[in-house]
Amino acid sequence: FMNKNKKIVIMLLLLLIVVGIVVIIIANSRKKEDAAEAGEVSYIKETFQTDIDGLKDGKYDNLKYMDFVTTIDDVEGVYRIEIERDLGYEKRTFLENFKIMDDVVDKFFQEEFDKSYLVTDFHMEDGTVEDVYYNDIENVCADERYNSPNIEFLFGNTISEGGYMVQTSESLNATWFSRGEMGAISANEFKKVYPYFSGKRQVEDVELNMRDGTIKLSELEGKALNYVNSQFPLPVSDDISIGIGDVRIVDNKVYDKLENYDAVCFKMRRIYKGVPFEYGSSYAEGIYVDDYYHDSGELFYVKGEYPDTMLSFGMLDGKVVEKEEIKEIISAGAALQIISDRIGDNSIYDVYGVELVYRNCEIPEERKASIQDILEPRWKITTVNQNDDKYTMFYVDVVTGEVTQRFEYLFDM
Repeated sequence: FMNKNKKIVIMLLLLLIVVGIVVIIIANSRKKEDAAEAGEVSYIKETFQTDIDGLKDGKYDNLKYMDFVTTIDDVEGVYRIEIERDLGYEKRTFLENFKIMDDVVDKFFQEEFDKSYLVTDFHMEDGTVEDVYYNDIENVCADERYNSPNIEFLFGNTISEGGYMVQTSESLNATWFSRGEMGAISANEFKKVYPYFSGKRQVEDVELNMRDGTIKLSELEGKALNYVNSQFPLPVSDDISIGIGDVRIVDNKVYDKLENYDAVCFKMRRIYKGVPFEYGSSYAEGIYVDDYYHDSGELFYVKGEYPDTMLSFGMLDGKVVEKEEIKEIISAGAALQIISDRIGDNSIYDVYGVELVYRNCEIPEERKASIQDILEPRWKITTVNQNDDKYTMFYVDVVTGEVTQRFEYLFDM
């Protein structure tokens, strides 16, 4: 009887040991899983591809991997940042600002042309506003009746007569230059959109039939990036580079003004220490309309040699201020799991891209005079809902894991 009791005790001890080992293994496994949920930025960079591989392998119930290429290898750090307005133009006379504007115009067009049609407004001592043309500006600046140190714009449009479109301001904001070789076409007519995720193009390297010959998309892409980062006529703030958000291609089958040629629009975006700014779209609809300003500029080509039109680049020279460095962020895998759980069982979303971006936040009214933007990092998940084919973007806070926004768009991918 005693031997039997001893055997039972021994068996119970062995069972407890086995259970303990299993608990330890599960606990260690859980710790490893938890460790993969968040970590220092360097660690999240290392595990990023593993998270994307998990998406490929069907790890997330309601998300299906589509064939995309992305990376966060260039990320140097993640911050909460503000863009301070550059108000240097307010300290200069209009004549000084005018010469800066004139230099910017020359840098874009790179040739002499008749600027006499360009006009601006002068505020006079008696409260009247006079239209002053380019050739008379220096004389009016010396007029005692001129009563303002600054004006707002320099404008002229002779595209319909075979000339140029010029629009810029003393702050170099709202700048719009065009040679007019593509007519009055706008980005809204480029309905087919091919996104770039963290600088990686998501479309094959097609051959384009431009007015000065054929050129590969990759070569034109390189020309555009070189232009905005090396030859660009507008100032750009320190630590900022400019990349591509998407490319839009229109051919003569869609737009008859192009005759037998293609036109290309690159939507550009700023990049700060390897993290791109959200560049957004004007096509949001319904309850998901995005009210925040988006960081974007447009560069149009109808020839491979030089850009035809440049517009909407805004105040690129605002000073970037790091308000806080974010040491630890959730992983891309954690963001994907959050979205998958949020979607529920009734929908499947095809995932076309995952990237880390800076997204605009609301600016307090009292601070709008001094800062241009407040930006915080988000995981951006680009998807298409299989139920209705809507192009949908989810944004996940990299610190809290909160789904901060969701927007649906009208254009095709």
